[in-house]
Amino acid sequence: MKALGSKWMPMVALAACLLTTEADGQTTFTQPLVGQFGDAGNITGSASSIPGNDLGSYNDSMSAASGASGGGVFDFPSALPITANTTVLRGTTASKDFQVTFTRGLQAFNNGATYTASSGTRGTTTNSTPGNYGMSFGPVRNVADGEILESNFISGVGFVAMSRTNAAADGNVFPLQLRATATFSDGSTEVVTGELSGTRGNNVFFGFTALSGLAVRDIQLEALQLGTGLPVSARIGLDDIGLIVSESPFKFSVITPENSYLIPGADFLFGVESTVDIDAGDVTLVLNGADATNRLSFSGTPQAREIAITGLAPGSDHEATVTINTGGSALVRTFHFTTKEPAPEISAVTRNGSYLHPKAHFQFTARAYPGLTIDPEDVTLSLNGTPANDRLSSGSISGELAISITGLVPHQSYHATITASSAHGNSSTQTYHFHTLGTPVTLSDTGGFSDSGIYPAGDLQPTTHGYSRWQPQVGATQLQILDIGEPGYGRVLRRSQSGSQRTDYLHFPPLADGVLKVAFDARVFETGHRTLDIALMPDSTNNTLMAGFIQFGLTPGKISYFDNVNYYAFEDFDLDTEWHHYEITHYHSGPYARTYDLHIDGNLVGWKIPWRNGNSFDAPLARLRIQAIATPPGASSGTADLDNFVITAHPLEVDAIAAPVATTQLGQGVVYKEYTHAGLFSSNQHVFVTEINLSDPSTGLAFPHGAGTLRTVPELAATVPGAVAAVNAQFFDFSTGRSIQHFKVNGTLVNPTIDAQDQQAITDDGLGSPNSVRMEQKPEAGWESLATPSIMATGPWLFRDGIRWTAYDPADTTFAGARHPRTAVAWTYDNRMLLITVDGRTGSAAGMTLPELQTYIDTLGWIKYATNYDGGGSTT
Repeated sequence: MKALGSKWMPMVALAACLLTTEADGQTTFTQPLVGQFGDAGNITGSASSIPGNDLGSYNDSMSAASGASGGGVFDFPSALPITANTTVLRGTTASKDFQVTFTRGLQAFNNGATYTASSGTRGTTTNSTPGNYGMSFGPVRNVADGEILESNFISGVGFVAMSRTNAAADGNVFPLQLRATATFSDGSTEVVTGELSGTRGNNVFFGFTALSGLAVRDIQLEALQLGTGLPVSARIGLDDIGLIVSESPFKFSVITPENSYLIPGADFLFGVESTVDIDAGDVTLVLNGADATNRLSFSGTPQAREIAITGLAPGSDHEATVTINTGGSALVRTFHFTTKEPAPEISAVTRNGSYLHPKAHFQFTARAYPGLTIDPEDVTLSLNGTPANDRLSSGSISGELAISITGLVPHQSYHATITASSAHGNSSTQTYHFHTLGTPVTLSDTGGFSDSGIYPAGDLQPTTHGYSRWQPQVGATQLQILDIGEPGYGRVLRRSQSGSQRTDYLHFPPLADGVLKVAFDARVFETGHRTLDIALMPDSTNNTLMAGFIQFGLTPGKISYFDNVNYYAFEDFDLDTEWHHYEITHYHSGPYARTYDLHIDGNLVGWKIPWRNGNSFDAPLARLRIQAIATPPGASSGTADLDNFVITAHPLEVDAIAAPVATTQLGQGVVYKEYTHAGLFSSNQHVFVTEINLSDPSTGLAFPHGAGTLRTVPELAATVPGAVAAVNAQFFDFSTGRSIQHFKVNGTLVNPTIDAQDQQAITDDGLGSPNSVRMEQKPEAGWESLATPSIMATGPWLFRDGIRWTAYDPADTTFAGARHPRTAVAWTYDNRMLLITVDGRTGSAAGMTLPELQTYIDTLGWIKYATNYDGGGSTT
């Protein structure tokens, strides 16, 4: 052993003070606020009958508020139009800025045949005709530094709704009734309706004023048919939008975050700072609609209170409205929180889409909210649509269940729906797909589109077929199902080119390892320019990550591929306008991982082509992308017909790289093999493998160590009676002679973890059964949480649940990416343990990188776990 020498794992310009920006998926329009609602004689009246909410009264209030930076009006000046899809308005005064957020994207309009603005020539309306949308108000910020002014709130809102010219293009829905529902900070509402005529310029003012201490939280707008009150689809145009701000001497601060879960016995806490004293009698609480002021508990000083809502019963959602009224000022604040136990969190340990040995288990965890517990009865399993709770095996550690799905049979595709529930009925559900070794498993088969119930003629709609799902791009030039009536081809999928790119997806159960084959028939009617792309992709929102990626006609008369740097044509095939059968074979694991082959009409035309983004993702493949390229300028539009899609998962064939040059039986159940290779990985290699049949009761493992004294492997082996084979193991510290990774022997801790790269371990429960010795993954709670008497941990791991695992930095040119002598231990699904040593740093033996070592181990059997041990000069 030796010490590990290196760590390894892994300017904006304002124009006329108007600004349009984009951030966090929102487009924001900013302008200085003005002091009045404009009226060019085209506001016909006010919708509200409440005194003070008419246009005249609002203009008086707005003038006073604007002069004190306490409000203002968005008047949508003509200097800069609102950008399409704007969702946020920001209005500024000398010292404050105010925000309005919309639930629909907005766009600008100019005076014309449709609308006439109430002031100027411009207003705003929705991008589409939804018939309803909302706007919410706040926060109020300090202009200088952007700080939220907690004591400021929007107490008044007014706006002008636009009547518009009735038109057939908009469904002839005008005149209509506009219903505006304001919700205040205490949860109360106010509804105001007004009629919008079918004549532009007959605009209507809507005003809302909150009661003292309340804020206007949001307003929902709904277009309704006159007479019936039924919803209609219409563009709702707005011009001036005005806000009035009130300021309170009180400032709330959140201690318990909004919408929090509170464990049993916990209180909801908030703080209030004030320029006047707050006594207990100044604060009232309405909890879930009932007075609960007696549940308030106070601490702090009269001007800096910390207040607790106490005595909360478990298992409920709570709404708490707090009112502070003292010194002539009032402020109302509503909080939401829950005492319902949150749903447990489900996480896969075995990767979604894995190809498993039938003796393996699909493993996952169900974790309760911190401080809570979870029982096996809280987790249910549906396997391929059938309840299968009896197939779950679990163990528990401090609020977490480690669960396995057992009883798997060969050559099956499994679809597992797992639900974990809390004591109060909140649940989470995850669906995983995995497959077992044996004959190929079909993941998707369109059946030649022959089933008209699934694939009716016409535009292909979003369609589920078995466990696969079509996601076409809807709209013009949509994918179509056509009956072409040709021999061997009845109903086909037709994709036509147009002036824009069109993208469609076929989703199928994911595959994370093994081999994925995608077969289909296709013909193109245009070979002189690029018409169609086919790509295999992971199931994610990132639409740039691809495995196999081929293009039809990029090189005229050819099919090409792209390795993310260059395009290359397949020279052995000439593209024509006839039907051909294509088969793309993707290697997700094994010696040729992240490459693919292309067969056309049974002939190999591309071999071990690199995935387009092979080094950029390690996710399961789960989508087939069919993309029609926009027709090039001056070219004729092309059409492609596709048929007979079949997607299958295949086990990776394990082939030994070479036979051993020497085989020695060291004892019952223990075989020693020596391998020499010329040209392997473009180098000479010398490898030694000791196979231990752990199912043979005469075999066993021992863990001798020097207890702080540096000793050679032969010296340590000599301390164990009957030892027939030994290899070096953990990394260690030269200065102390001790391991730097977790090491426990016969219940005695020899060394705790010093280096965190100890993700897998050989363990021995000391019972002497065929399953006494095994390899295990590090528990989340650490090796210390295991009661197993003997644990020898190290890393990085190389295989996990049968899957090649990259738990190191492949770009590290000193450790993982450099050739060194190596030592590794592997455990197979047939219960054999392999002690592997690789010679190196000589002319007859170069040594291996960690990826090369993984590739080599992959040829030694069906590997379940494998981990790297101390190598280099320590390899013995």
